Amino acid sequence: EALAKNELVPFDEMHPSLAKIKVYDENGEIDREASSRRASVAYSQLQMLIAWTMSQAGERAIADVLARVRDGEDAQVALAAVVGAPSFGEALVRWEAWLRSQPEMVRELALVAQGQKGASAAPTVLDGGADADADPVLARRRDLANFTRLGELLARRGRHRAALLEYDKAIAAEDELSPVLSNRRATSLIELGRLDEARTVLEPVAAAYPEFALTWQQLAVLARRGGQSGLAVEHLRRALELAPFHQPTREALQALLVETGDAEAAQREASVLQILQRGGDDVERAPIHERSGAFELPRSEAQGAAAGGGPPGRPVGQSRLEGAPAPDFSADKIGGGSVTLSGLRGKVVVLDFWATWCGPCRATMPGLSSMSERLGPRGLVVLGLSDELSSVVDRFLAGERAQGRSYKQQLALESGGVRRSYRVSSLPTLVLVDRQGVVRKVHVGAGDLAALETEIEALLAE
Repeated sequence: EALAKNELVPFDEMHPSLAKIKVYDENGEIDREASSRRASVAYSQLQMLIAWTMSQAGERAIADVLARVRDGEDAQVALAAVVGAPSFGEALVRWEAWLRSQPEMVRELALVAQGQKGASAAPTVLDGGADADADPVLARRRDLANFTRLGELLARRGRHRAALLEYDKAIAAEDELSPVLSNRRATSLIELGRLDEARTVLEPVAAAYPEFALTWQQLAVLARRGGQSGLAVEHLRRALELAPFHQPTREALQALLVETGDAEAAQREASVLQILQRGGDDVERAPIHERSGAFELPRSEAQGAAAGGGPPGRPVGQSRLEGAPAPDFSADKIGGGSVTLSGLRGKVVVLDFWATWCGPCRATMPGLSSMSERLGPRGLVVLGLSDELSSVVDRFLAGERAQGRSYKQQLALESGGVRRSYRVSSLPTLVLVDRQGVVRKVHVGAGDLAALETEIEALLAE
């Protein structure tokens, strides 16, 4: 479904570990369930990418990629070379075409596209959307989703009887099962001690939507409270097959294994938990660096310099790129054609490294568009660079146009190599390049566009 909705997880987001993938809720807290879903989709993508690579270059393909990486080659460049693609971006285009050609995938995509009841999976949400967006009923019935949301708010305050009244209002007239709603109802029923009713609600959902991990977690709670520890273990293992990075579920399984006396299995789960808590590493690594004493983030470079901070020879906050020639590159322009940085020599250039999923990036785009329109005649070029699939960016821009928003800056796609050459670690990152092709300033984060414009004005006047 992620493929059908152009919501695949960008491969750069999977670095350095799938366990690092995080989705945040509206309160800025980590949404564990959504994060686990996103990580599971990413894991599936990697599995399919490996399968495709081997289908293109034989059984030794992955070994060949690893050999190139061991010799110092970038992993994405190495994979592209092994499969005979000119770039990692082109390799992903071919991989996606291969995915769509798989008979089982085509069947699933058809079910989703037609909105048929009984499709084997609920809609997929990869970027932190509401739980209702992942539900086949609530995703298309916002009125029912609103009742469900009200019930959730009441349940969070311990008012489970009132929550059940709202959940009852959200039951579709056509009696189509909603996995999210059913699980919310079951949670309140369990809290009220009405275990048999909760089981009656959950069992049909488990049969209709076996890929919904939360159902198996809830059934495990019921089994444990009913004294069926073995069945509870089975349900938790089933949930982890669907969401392998969901730590609360793994913690519950580990505790249950200790309780039932299965020391060997409990120790295995404890080891997996340690790996997850370390971000995917199997050993405790020494810290890359340590510091002691008070630490304060300066509000400006001048304040930092006054405090005596910063490495010798470079002011606080200055990027290593500043004052150095800007690395040249070529990128594919949205709408066709290509652009190179060397081809823009003689212009003042703002490189905007952004992504459609990045809220601060989207917030800066109207201001950059305005600068491009006003200062373009004087020699300014604003170039937005995304490493996402063209289908993802096209869909985003179509949505913006539907809202009456258009952007005057140039937008282009690259496969990730450009941002690595510019040492981009956060989005958005804005790199200001002068007419001679020298990096004059690097801004990390949305920041102050008025300050950026002042710097641009100074370079245009040189």
